[in-house]
Amino acid sequence: MRLVTASLVTLLVVLVSPAIVTSQSYFGPGSKCPRPTLDDRRCRCIPIRDYEDLRGAILRMDDSECKCFEPFSVVKAPSAPPINMDNMRRVTTKCQEFGRCEINGQGMHFLISGDRSEVTISGFRFVGATESAVVVMTSTGSSPQDEREQLFCDNEFINNENNSHDGGAIKVGARSRAYVANSLFQQNSAARMGGAISGEASMLQVLDSTFTANVAALGGAISSNKPEAVLVLADNEFDGNVAGLGQAYGPAVAANGQVQDFGNNKVSSPKDFMCLSCKLIAGVRPVEVEGGNGVQGVIENFSAGGYDNRGDGNGEEYKDEDDYDEDENGNYKRNPEFNDYDRYADNHWWGPFHLKLYFEKGYQWQGQYKDMNLCMKTKYSPRRVEGKGDPLALDRCDEDEGDQRFFAYGRSIRLDDDRDLCLTHVDDRAIELHRCDGSISQEWDRVQKEGKFRISPATDHRRCATNHHHPRKEERIYLDWCHLAEDGDTLYWIVRWNESG
Repeated sequence: MRLVTASLVTLLVVLVSPAIVTSQSYFGPGSKCPRPTLDDRRCRCIPIRDYEDLRGAILRMDDSECKCFEPFSVVKAPSAPPINMDNMRRVTTKCQEFGRCEINGQGMHFLISGDRSEVTISGFRFVGATESAVVVMTSTGSSPQDEREQLFCDNEFINNENNSHDGGAIKVGARSRAYVANSLFQQNSAARMGGAISGEASMLQVLDSTFTANVAALGGAISSNKPEAVLVLADNEFDGNVAGLGQAYGPAVAANGQVQDFGNNKVSSPKDFMCLSCKLIAGVRPVEVEGGNGVQGVIENFSAGGYDNRGDGNGEEYKDEDDYDEDENGNYKRNPEFNDYDRYADNHWWGPFHLKLYFEKGYQWQGQYKDMNLCMKTKYSPRRVEGKGDPLALDRCDEDEGDQRFFAYGRSIRLDDDRDLCLTHVDDRAIELHRCDGSISQEWDRVQKEGKFRISPATDHRRCATNHHHPRKEERIYLDWCHLAEDGDTLYWIVRWNESG
């Protein structure tokens, strides 16, 4: 049962400065958002062919212009620049049908910059960004009298990430104002703070939005990390978000500055909110954390060796000694559950087979207690060059699907259709298909012929091949801490349709 925080509007009216109280946007979530555009003659809808067509249409907009887009789904190439809305004043971009205008691809999707900018983005769906889907770097909102802000209404942010910094879905820079309402943030992640939203903003308002299964070291869903910042929360729902440093580090929200909770924020536990050196806190649980300089101090305290590369998700640094030692049979001492598999020789081809996500009674996926029959497959990537660089994803298991058939050879896992392509772990998280070269990044704990098993790099048994939280079709497979995969019931795999006998 979720805990609903009590509304403390009366208390805040007494405590908060007059300049803040008079801002009506704090009350009535969604009041600033544009209405649907089906009958809006002032904002005619146009078709879009591809990403460059969309980018050009937006960059040609004039001040005070509204542009509506018919439903589209475009792929942004990794080399394509973001849509840079620089010094665009009172500009509105809307989708004709909420959630039906999708941008999918790596890098950054939107960059809002310039001290004149006032931008509204409404009804879009952002998927697969790798440098934050939307970044706001303006100097608007640098004083209480400056009411210019960026509005994000009725949007969806799915599976976006920032593997090097903050804010997987939205990153709001210093001296900026952002208003987020009626939006969905699902399975976004950041290496440091704010798996969904990171704000250094003068003012960040988040209203009537849902945050599910977002992940960051600090502030699984939202972080507000400057002492002078103001974070306003009302009518949001937080479920299944994760702070990699541990429960005390804000699975839902981590804040440092002024936090105003206007009530009805649904969380799994009061401990999902963390606040450091906050002012005018209402409905937020203060937590004493070592580090010295607020949120930034906590990150600095752990980044040297605790979380970024060698952490266990609880701020503990791993020890190197004997981590990868093998016994006389070539099995890893630190991975006892891999010692029981039916062995095959290093020079023996074994397969083909499908790799199915393991399910057992009691597991809950997408709110259902049933097996969704999902298998690993290779997924076409815009970065593909001669078959290299394809990521892995989940799909309904299909015995006849070639993209789901794999072979094992020694400690490598290879695609059946092209046995020169090996599963390769890239950096700390990505798993891709690359030409087999015998490197350590292509060595995995061996596939078991029977029973459940983990898929872990030979050099790091604490990371496992998994997906974000609850699985579904087309969801990306990547490396994450094994204990997080276990929490989401997606730690283990089994072999299906084994044709090796």
